[in-house]
Amino acid sequence: SEVAITLPPALAKEWLLHFLLQPLVENAIDHGIRTMTVRPSRLWITDSQTDTGLALVVGNNGTPIPLQQLRRLNQADLQDEKTGFGLYNIRRRLQLIYGDRASLTITSSETATEFCIQVPFISDEEAHIYDKPANR
Repeated sequence: SEVAITLPPALAKEWLLHFLLQPLVENAIDHGIRTMTVRPSRLWITDSQTDTGLALVVGNNGTPIPLQQLRRLNQADLQDEKTGFGLYNIRRRLQLIYGDRASLTITSSETATEFCIQVPFISDEEAHIYDKPANR
């Protein structure tokens, strides 16, 4: 088994929603890597800069997602109690904070499944608003 995390130092200080990647890593392990039987497993997390923000990818070389299920999982309004709740939750949180400036897309083939989150850069002022603890 191999795990690789690629985070350019220049992007390490960029603000990002808490627990955004955790469900994707969990899904990669539970539904991709854990179910594979033939080859050594790989899990990767990458962060790269786009013109307007960040592109975060969680990928694995495990069992591919069947095409019909992949289409369903890529639907922005998906909320299914049996499958996809974590993805729905991520999409909902992305929309609440970033609006239409963020996205989550999933690709899957025989060699790799990748979950790609694209988010805009957040200014320090915006980050302070989002990071404030709830008033009790």
